[in-house]
Amino acid sequence: MLFDNILLKKKSFIYSSFFIIVTLVYLVIRMHLPLTIACNQVYDDALFIKNAESISNGDWLGEFNHLTLVKGPVFSLFLSLNNLIGVPVTLSIALFYAVACWFFVFSLRFVGMPLFFGFLLYLLLLYQPVLIPTRVARDNIYTSLILVVFAASLLVVSKKAPFWNAILCGLALSAFFMTREEGIWIIPGMLVLCAGAFFQFRSGFYSDWNPVKKFLVPLVLFACFFVPIQIVSTINYIKYDYYGIVDIKAKGFRATLDAVQSVVLGDPIPFLPAPAAARAEIYKYSPAFAELRDILENEKNPFKNVLAKLYPHTANDIPGGWFLWAFRDAVAKRGYYKNGATAETFYSRIAAEIHAAQKEGLLPKKTSPIPLMPPISRENLSQIPKSFSNAFKFLLYQIPIQPNGGPSVGSAVQLQRISSFLGNPKAMPPENLAGTVRVHGWYVPKNGGWLELRGNSGDFSEAKLRRMPSPDLEKAFKNSKLSHNRFSFEAKRDGDQYLQSDTSEWRVQIQNLVLQKSGIVDFGGGKLAVDVVEDIKFPELESKGLSAKKNLLDVYKAVTPVLFFSSILALFAITVVLLFKRVKSPPNWILVFAGISMVVLFFCRILLVVLVDISSFPAIGESYLSSGFPWLPAFAMVCFSVLLQILSSKPNVH
Repeated sequence: MLFDNILLKKKSFIYSSFFIIVTLVYLVIRMHLPLTIACNQVYDDALFIKNAESISNGDWLGEFNHLTLVKGPVFSLFLSLNNLIGVPVTLSIALFYAVACWFFVFSLRFVGMPLFFGFLLYLLLLYQPVLIPTRVARDNIYTSLILVVFAASLLVVSKKAPFWNAILCGLALSAFFMTREEGIWIIPGMLVLCAGAFFQFRSGFYSDWNPVKKFLVPLVLFACFFVPIQIVSTINYIKYDYYGIVDIKAKGFRATLDAVQSVVLGDPIPFLPAPAAARAEIYKYSPAFAELRDILENEKNPFKNVLAKLYPHTANDIPGGWFLWAFRDAVAKRGYYKNGATAETFYSRIAAEIHAAQKEGLLPKKTSPIPLMPPISRENLSQIPKSFSNAFKFLLYQIPIQPNGGPSVGSAVQLQRISSFLGNPKAMPPENLAGTVRVHGWYVPKNGGWLELRGNSGDFSEAKLRRMPSPDLEKAFKNSKLSHNRFSFEAKRDGDQYLQSDTSEWRVQIQNLVLQKSGIVDFGGGKLAVDVVEDIKFPELESKGLSAKKNLLDVYKAVTPVLFFSSILALFAITVVLLFKRVKSPPNWILVFAGISMVVLFFCRILLVVLVDISSFPAIGESYLSSGFPWLPAFAMVCFSVLLQILSSKPNVH
């Protein structure tokens, strides 16, 4: 017995050490992987950052407009908290994910997963390359939240600290639903866990709980889910005159969007939820909607033609999911987003006018069974197998995945401000800095004056010309006015920038200075010299983090299909053993229900993304499928654990 205890402690110490080591290595990789700061993503990255800055300034989500409540506030709250702590946001996101993975594995270990499979699952989850974020997006915490929800639910079902885990489950579930708007996809998977709890209840598993405890545990969970949502809704009502989390779920907006999309002339047109012809008919019978005509039908409307290359039939029209944004944008430009109530009133007017026209037979009506989704055409439906196949391949890493999010986008001032707010994480350089050089030199004018760095457009460049001390020039030319006549600036090697005198029309192209590299040139009677031209290197483009992610993508591309087919074989073996071998003890049913729940969650996420992909816009990618990646390795480890358990049990001779 003593020897067994020593071996057990030694084994536990070894695995704990491995857990710590792989976590530290993971954190190092995450800290070295540069983020893309996309200031142009006003409906995603930039929106969350703007809202987070407002929260940090004590102004909740800032001034009200058509974007303020379009998405949940949890990720903005996370960014604001990170700013308060003062660490790089990459570290906060990485730590949250690592803790979520550990908690998820801990819950499975508690219900019977062997230590080896638990460690292997932790390793597989932690290093999922697609879950190493490349942008400042809400999906960075979305997967972590669902792992916490699942783990806490499993522990409640398993009677492990039920009250504490009920509190954690309720809070995490509330945060999950306030992070993205489509949280309903997890309900089938959670119902499977509830079915497992009912199965355990029927078998007497909860016989040691008194009736009060059986009532209080689910009540605590529900309260911790419900209360945060009501708090946020109340703040929104006080601040914006709208009671709710996101106003795209507001009754008036949903009714209006569904009404507009229900006006189908003939058969539904793929990826055109409200085509121009349908809008033209609605204008006739809805004076409120007609107020938006000049904006929606404007040839320069930025929402037109965004999918024209992919779907040529959408040219000169507003395609797929972009109609929702174009619609809200038009309403905002007409001044109806003074507050939530004003916008709701206007949307309700449109819905009432369309419904009245449809009731009188003036407008056709073809509704969709799914809210906010337009009626789906036969052509759309025919794309389901292909879309499903692509989603499945993507989750198996069989479709190429970019290791980074591309160059950062925004002005130097914007990028610097946002980077500071995010704790100065490593970030991808802007595209306009590729091929940038730093030039050092000096200038001695003929009749005073200085230099300006300009572009051919005539605008001043954001990369300012820095003026520096030059005691050597002051001494060499014996002129006290030359005390600050050295300069330094950054510019594109092949760009159109030039130096110009601020007292004359003399100018010289930066390209020519770079080619010259050094020497003195005549410049309006004065002297202009270049001392050094150096290429600016951006280590983010060659970082160890990017290299590691590329290698991980290759590894998971090879390993994930093997893991999938191995889990199928293990499932088949479990079925055969249970059918043809009498075992002493039945499978661990809580673990079995957990595995079934994982499969349901996996396919529910695929189904949701497929519906978006065939009806609104191309959705097969990490942004929408990231929360589907943990379930395959988790299910595989559950299958291996159950198979090991039933093979290890001795035959029942009765």
